[in-house]
Amino acid sequence: MAGAGAITHDAADRILVVKPSYRNGTWKIPGGGLGGGEDPLHTARHEVKDELGI
Repeated sequence: MAGAGAITHDAADRILVVKPSYRNGTWKIPGGGLGGGEDPLHTARHEVKDELGI
């Protein structure tokens, strides 16, 4: 199993984290598991789009 995530920060170096709706009390960077044959950059991009709409 492999995964990819996107570490994003603003001008003040604050890191973007998300609170998943499927977990209680935890925060994480946007990301997820790689699909079959998928490269990490593609996974990170589509997970950010899915999770944040951007």
